[in-house]
Amino acid sequence: MSRHWPNQQGYLNAALRTVQYLASLTVQQDIWSEVGKVFVNFWGADVVAFGRPQDDGSITYHHWMHADHEVGADLTPLITNVSRPVAHEPSIGAEVHEAIQEVFESGFFASRIIATPEPLSLAFLPVNQENQLTAVLLVGYRIAEPFPRELLNTYLAMTVLLGTTATRLASEIEIRQHREHLENLVRERTTKLIEINERLQQEIAERRRAEQIIKEMAYQDALTGLPNRRLFNDRLAIAMAHAQRKQEKLAVMLLDIDRFKQINDTLGHSVGDQLLQALGQRLSTLIRRSDTAARLGGDEFILILTEITVLEDATTIAAKIQAALHKSFYLNEHMLTITSSLGIALFPDDGTDAETLLKHADSAMYQAKEAGYGEYRHWQLLSSEAQE
Repeated sequence: MSRHWPNQQGYLNAALRTVQYLASLTVQQDIWSEVGKVFVNFWGADVVAFGRPQDDGSITYHHWMHADHEVGADLTPLITNVSRPVAHEPSIGAEVHEAIQEVFESGFFASRIIATPEPLSLAFLPVNQENQLTAVLLVGYRIAEPFPRELLNTYLAMTVLLGTTATRLASEIEIRQHREHLENLVRERTTKLIEINERLQQEIAERRRAEQIIKEMAYQDALTGLPNRRLFNDRLAIAMAHAQRKQEKLAVMLLDIDRFKQINDTLGHSVGDQLLQALGQRLSTLIRRSDTAARLGGDEFILILTEITVLEDATTIAAKIQAALHKSFYLNEHMLTITSSLGIALFPDDGTDAETLLKHADSAMYQAKEAGYGEYRHWQLLSSEAQE
């Protein structure tokens, strides 16, 4: 019987179990072995491993895990219907080697369908610790179909959590070691107690920062680092309350990239992801600290612009944003020039609650898209024209 990818609800259930499990890990457990078990048991993976390129160009693999055989660090996973381990087959090994090197060089994920007697879909995911790429997580399924985009996005979020958890556990190990060392020093050299205690407090602060990173993940978009929908909704509520007290206006602008699907289809999702990241960074430079730029998902971004006096203030900013986004993006070997469609809704003129403002901004954006690429529209103007 052929296997198929799980549905979105399956992703969410597995992601929730993964978050809970990683949060419960202690320093007594080997995080890399536990991650292998997580992907096999929660996500239904057939093979899991970690790879690191060496200075001589070779790849070192460790902590192999298979749905039927826990192999450990001897680098010989047993895969059903494959006579030799994945990375030991000459042609297969070259593909795996190339994919891991690609991830380390680009910092982005890669995926392959390996032509074994029974096709094996492999995802290669970057694992970062303290902003440094330290390993590549290899996850494989005996499914002859490419990884669904939603699953890859979820995996990327899980690898961010994995890196943060590894940092947390490493910090806890260091803290425990320093505490033991401190006890010995207290007995032997009490004169150095203050200095050592300061070092211990610093390590505790690092642990708290690592825990803070986990909390921030709930409010940040994993790909771009911008606020996600949840944080955007919170900030919009605060901004509307402030504007109402001050009897001011604010603008909500919804934009997406014209022909983004064509970019993904022709250049690949990796380039598409790089474009989204670069666009998010550029948007952040175009707004004030009191404003907000967030990513709703896909290629949709949304802005909150405060202290708007008249509609022309918003349309002037919209034109500047579109002009800035029209400047070329340089992404590794690609130079991309894009346009965006943008819809504007004003508070309180076009709506006094978040749902209405977003609905009207969305309608305006699609009207802009129908008018041609690189256009912006204001909902109230569209509404007035429709009535006429």
